Amino acid sequence: MFNFRFLNSIVIKYKLLLLVSIPLVGFLFFSVSQVYDAYKNVNIMQKIEVLSKLSKNISLVLEQLQEERSEIGIILSEKDKKAEGKLQEQIKKSDKSIHIFRVFSKTIDYSHYSIKLKEDIEFSLNELKKLNVIRNKITAKETNIKSVMKSFSKVNESLLNIVVLTAKESNNIKISQELTSYSS
Repeated sequence: MFNFRFLNSIVIKYKLLLLVSIPLVGFLFFSVSQVYDAYKNVNIMQKIEVLSKLSKNISLVLEQLQEERSEIGIILSEKDKKAEGKLQEQIKKSDKSIHIFRVFSKTIDYSHYSIKLKEDIEFSLNELKKLNVIRNKITAKETNIKSVMKSFSKVNESLLNIVVLTAKESNNIKISQELTSYSS
């Protein structure tokens, strides 16, 4: 057993200091633990915020590309002669959303995420660059609807793969579920 006789020889001032210091050390330990947990939560939330903004930018790109694809379908099926003007306007909107996505993707600190995320974003950006070739073929009437739709589908798939990956990157179950349901 532990012998407490040494306490009899200690001055009362030191006894009080000992009695106060034990709870103080415990309080300090739990305070530091709480601060550390809060710091981890802030880092997780910052990571989730970036993933959320990334998904939002991808959503905007997908929406504009869907509109563009619709206009292309009208032109290639020759249902509307005035659609080329609408297509040019839509291409500008698509390019603007692609530019926003490209700029945002350059601001991401990929060291906090998997290598796959960076690779998928780079792949999607390369697929988006290929759209200019397709657009030129459409303007020159050198392509068909099937080829165009296949190209746009490939771009859409690459972008949706990023959204699925962002759900996996997130440590938050609720956000992961929402991102996964969005991409389905």
